[in-house]
Amino acid sequence: MLKFVGLSNCFCVSLCTRILRDAFGLRRVILGNFMPEGTIKKLADKGFGFIQGADSDIFFHFSALEGISFEELREGQKVEYQEGTGPKGPRAENVTPIDG
Repeated sequence: MLKFVGLSNCFCVSLCTRILRDAFGLRRVILGNFMPEGTIKKLADKGFGFIQGADSDIFFHFSALEGISFEELREGQKVEYQEGTGPKGPRAENVTPIDG
């Protein structure tokens, strides 16, 4: 019974994620928090860049990338990220490319 309940809960979370993504155009929903999507606006040779988000541009550092290296990024590429705060203000964290 425990295994069934675990699978059932997993199925419900998966189904709810899919419904929310389809209904609101969100790519990923994690326990009620979504990851905003944006476009790589500017890349600097020094290992940082800016993402054009829905409201404003946000800074990111190459150390915040997941699933891609800084050298593989291209301006105009779609990414998703989590908003965080760095020593100089807002920054993108867990920056992940969006396939497709």
